[in-house]
Amino acid sequence: MIPGATNRIYRRPPQLKLAMDLTPEQTCAMQAWAEAVPTLHFLDICVAAIPKLSPKAIAHSTRKATWRRRLRRLDRPHNSVSYLFALIERASEIQSKLDGADLEREILKDVAALRSFFKHARVLESDDFVIGYLRELRGVPHELSRPSYLAFLEEMNGHHQLWNSVKPSERFHKAQEIVEMAESLSIAKNHPVVTITLACLYGNGAAKHMMKFKQNPDKFNVQNALSDIMVISRFARHKLEIEEDARKGSGRYAQTRFMTDDDGLIEVLSCFEAISVRFEDADDAQNISTEMTVHLQRLLSDLTVVNDDVEGGLSPDDQDKVTEYNRICELVGLA
Repeated sequence: MIPGATNRIYRRPPQLKLAMDLTPEQTCAMQAWAEAVPTLHFLDICVAAIPKLSPKAIAHSTRKATWRRRLRRLDRPHNSVSYLFALIERASEIQSKLDGADLEREILKDVAALRSFFKHARVLESDDFVIGYLRELRGVPHELSRPSYLAFLEEMNGHHQLWNSVKPSERFHKAQEIVEMAESLSIAKNHPVVTITLACLYGNGAAKHMMKFKQNPDKFNVQNALSDIMVISRFARHKLEIEEDARKGSGRYAQTRFMTDDDGLIEVLSCFEAISVRFEDADDAQNISTEMTVHLQRLLSDLTVVNDDVEGGLSPDDQDKVTEYNRICELVGLA
């Protein structure tokens, strides 16, 4: 729940996209301009842990060293970092090896390391907020539908065995079964948990990497998979609210960024564009409705047609892809 945001709606401003060839000098100038914009960076657990790593650990990992440099680059007075998303992941861990007191100490160490690392950028959350939020939500679903989402994903990994490839001739029938399962659990058929599952069915490597379905059900980390999926709507809500407040002069951050070491999640996240978010009070809870554009054609990789402008029209194989893609759009209500 976002305090003070009830009964309000936030919308994305009109977008203008340009494609141009830039010289190296122009690219550097554009980069410098972007870095001068006040930005709030939301860190996931892996990125938030980078400042705690020892020099030896950094030296043995090129990837972690790159991330450390990226974090150092954003250490500017007009920027801030948020531990909120990492905290939600921690609070949502139903099964944790740490008891309440130990978990609180670990989280405070994370936040303290961030404050020590950033000399100019501000860590947004106070210790009191972090611990209060953790105690309120630990072991409690951050979203009321969380049990349904978990049941759906376990069914996709177990009964539907999406760790395995499905024959092209059988995929649409499998897609119908997936959507029927979602509806039986009262999950919207175009919810990211459904569309990303369909992306796995239709060969999207980033989605497969993100979900990490396993042949052995005991090795499938369903909570981690759901946590990654829910970042999409969580980040959309915060992004729209924070950036609109800045445009109206009541907020500090003109842009927001989500930082994760999961390349699959970043690629999948780019397939969803937030349009609006509405907050409404409902008894002791808050209903949050998010409208997003879903770039389904990018998600359903095996149905992507790359030669639709070739003289002479589509090949029979591509015609079949277009037909099946349109059927999927109708199936999930995105036609």
